[in-house]
Amino acid sequence: DGMMLVATMTMLVRRERGQPVRLAWACLALGVVLSITANVAFAYVLPDWAQGVISAWPPLLLLLAIHLLIQLRNTPEGTKT
Repeated sequence: DGMMLVATMTMLVRRERGQPVRLAWACLALGVVLSITANVAFAYVLPDWAQGVISAWPPLLLLLAIHLLIQLRNTPEGTKT
């Protein structure tokens, strides 16, 4: 869920700067889909391998969230990337 928050904030800042927001939109969509999928999947009994895959999502999404935040920090205001 943190990915959705970071992606939303990234979109707001980048849009205000006139920069593209495609990656932020993709991360937001990925965060929503994975969050819903994981919540529904854990409502039922899953095999161990599936629980392992779902458990791997948070660190991967954290990596994407950090990438978005670094983009905001490293992109000067008003420049397009």
